[in-house]
Amino acid sequence: MLKSFNVAPLGQNYTEFLESSNEKSLATFLQERLEKYKTCILQLSQQPETLDLLPGDSSSQTRVGIDALVDGLIATYDDSRAVMTNENWGALPAFWERFEKTVAQLKLLRINKDDFETIKALTRGQYGKAWIERFAHNDRSLRPTVSIVRSRLDGGIYAMKTLNKMYILSQKDKILYMEERQVLAITSEWFPTLHAAFQDEVNLYLVMEYAPGGDLYSILDKKQDELNKARGPDHSEAEEHSDDGNSSDDEDTTLSEDEIRFYIAEIVLAVSELHKNHYIHRDLKPQNILLDATGHIMLADFGACARLDADGEVHGQTVPLGTWDYMSPEVVDAQSGGKPYGKEVDWWAVGVVTYELLVGEPPFFAESAMGIIRLLRDHEVGIFVF
Repeated sequence: MLKSFNVAPLGQNYTEFLESSNEKSLATFLQERLEKYKTCILQLSQQPETLDLLPGDSSSQTRVGIDALVDGLIATYDDSRAVMTNENWGALPAFWERFEKTVAQLKLLRINKDDFETIKALTRGQYGKAWIERFAHNDRSLRPTVSIVRSRLDGGIYAMKTLNKMYILSQKDKILYMEERQVLAITSEWFPTLHAAFQDEVNLYLVMEYAPGGDLYSILDKKQDELNKARGPDHSEAEEHSDDGNSSDDEDTTLSEDEIRFYIAEIVLAVSELHKNHYIHRDLKPQNILLDATGHIMLADFGACARLDADGEVHGQTVPLGTWDYMSPEVVDAQSGGKPYGKEVDWWAVGVVTYELLVGEPPFFAESAMGIIRLLRDHEVGIFVF
């Protein structure tokens, strides 16, 4: 088992300071941060395994141990050195001098990307198609990527997601990396296990359980290819020239009813587990439903996840998240008025996935986003028109 780290991205706290720096100096901001870690260390001496950073706050599930304190020390050291000059900033220069060697030693001991050997980048159909779609018009070199890696520490095979820090800060309304990190930390058979989370000066890294079965989209694609080969080229030509485009259920079904029933039952259980932990996925689709070595499903790509408030809702989401074919009317409507929505957006997506498994394509498809929006707004009268 790899050692896990609870990591705050380098520079994040400096960004928070810049957004609220009217009332305090940077030195004061960092000094308060140092005091916070000092308090944590004192508490840790009485509770050696874990401690609650926010006791009495039932909405916070954040717990911290030695690893998190090491991360805090290194982040504080690196952040302050990155933005400070040689002027006298109170106790900070003494802090740098005192911990310079300690930080250097800790960095050598911590897990890093050199501890992993990249085997190959995963294809769009396996893991990460949501990212490719979501940022198709942005710098391709900075997009989040997922690779299959082998650990040099234990020889295990893992999926490693790499997120560029500057990129995710520039896309903070679309890339919810902390929510993804928190969901992956939940112990559940329905989510990939997070084995390690770490960072360097450029990227954040999430090392997760690898799902060798691919994803549900790949299964559908493979079944469709097999079906097309079995039909032969004559069937494809006849289908193209068909007047009504209809054919028997037996010919069009790529999965059996038993297979569909199995997958949907597990998807419902997985989504229910996510909701029980007060999160919604918002990008549920076949590409984000992985299959483990035994054929059971796991949800993936939690980069669009949102935490539900006490009323079970998400507020102020005017930026569309997810994939248009699976997006619910509530998410679309929120763009104009910022209306709150909740678990229903995931159950809508479950319905769309069910339809796709049965029919072979999503119920709402158009060549443009506006075309899909029109179909969604007319869904009550248009979905069953054949």
